[in-house]
Amino acid sequence: MTLWFAENNLSPAPAKQGMTVDGLGARAAGVDVTQSSGKATAWKNRGSDAGDWAAPSGMEPTYSATGLAVPAGAQPAVVFSGGQLLDALMSLNGNAVTIYAVLSLVSGNNGKRAISLNKNTADFSDSQCAAILKSSSNTSGVAEIERNGLIVTGADPITSPCIVRVDFDGTNAHVAVNGGTPVTAAASGLLAPTHMMLGGYYYGSGNNPVDLWSGPISEVIALYYTPTTDQDQRIVGSLAWKYLLQTSNGGVLASSYPYATAAPMTGGIIIPRRRPLILMAS
Repeated sequence: MTLWFAENNLSPAPAKQGMTVDGLGARAAGVDVTQSSGKATAWKNRGSDAGDWAAPSGMEPTYSATGLAVPAGAQPAVVFSGGQLLDALMSLNGNAVTIYAVLSLVSGNNGKRAISLNKNTADFSDSQCAAILKSSSNTSGVAEIERNGLIVTGADPITSPCIVRVDFDGTNAHVAVNGGTPVTAAASGLLAPTHMMLGGYYYGSGNNPVDLWSGPISEVIALYYTPTTDQDQRIVGSLAWKYLLQTSNGGVLASSYPYATAAPMTGGIIIPRRRPLILMAS
């Protein structure tokens, strides 16, 4: 199973052909988003892990070709406004997962979940799920991970378009924004989650939607393992160039970052066979 960054994804051109993935994956490029009356009812899975992301009736997000405002213009996004969810099955069999997201949070919406990994459909209690990416309840506009009492709060704001990496490696949890230094804390395992939800999560036996996210999400990449430093830098660099967030466009990478002024290798990068999961709004 491979994750392939096509060459045209590594150029500053806005055209995006996506990634090929053997696992669970989707991209929201017009034909990949099922829309009804202006709402996104499903997000196509382009991998082999499970089915498509689907929205509960009455809780559909929207798709916008200009949903993510970046310094050089606007980029496609699935847009959540505090009342929408997308849910898909996943089959993470180990305790390691690494997730990258291109998104921004509507300022003032603290304590909300962009991405949650859930154990089952009967009771999405806190002991059964991980808020793998959420906006901090205590520190305005930053990313954090929450898992069964563990909270790892990042150091950088996410209220502007950014690239966030969050992960559990079986021993620790990490949060890093725009290729910056990760904030780290000890973490327990993930209890083999079976669902990945975007925009919030269900809590309790009544499946009550809570912690509902406000903001655009342009892309999510989930790897069921921990990438090497080189792979991590290439992924972040590729996402920066793909979404016009590279330094030459007034973007988000520090000037010292390996791919701040030049995209990763021409022809792309192949990440080892480890069943990733991908969503793209491009």
